[in-house]
Amino acid sequence: LFGTMIFLTIGGDAWMVRGISQTFSLVPLTSAPHIASMLGGVEQVFGAIFTATLEIAAPVLIALLMTDAAFGVVSRVVPQLNVFAVGFPVKVIVTLIIVAATLPFVSSWVAGQLSNTVGNALLALRFG
Repeated sequence: LFGTMIFLTIGGDAWMVRGISQTFSLVPLTSAPHIASMLGGVEQVFGAIFTATLEIAAPVLIALLMTDAAFGVVSRVVPQLNVFAVGFPVKVIVTLIIVAATLPFVSSWVAGQLSNTVGNALLALRFG
């Protein structure tokens, strides 16, 4: 839901329409791009997508790792405390706080990534 809202806010739908229209000018309907040149483009795009997902998820993953480490210390110091009962709500709260703190920075970053990805896809088609 949040991803769709960010996608529409940054004008991702317009980027997609522009990208589709440019593919028809680069590769007409009567011809097809070379498969060998497209494989390199597909590999580059999937690598960029994987890197982008790690970059977006990194703050939340680091915060959850630090929360788990803190609960590990607490469980050793206070063994009577049920860490599982307390830990889950605290993890949810920490995750929501980190997502809320990083959300203003994500929209411009996603716009840049979308622009780069569409550009790379068009370059893969152009060399075909």
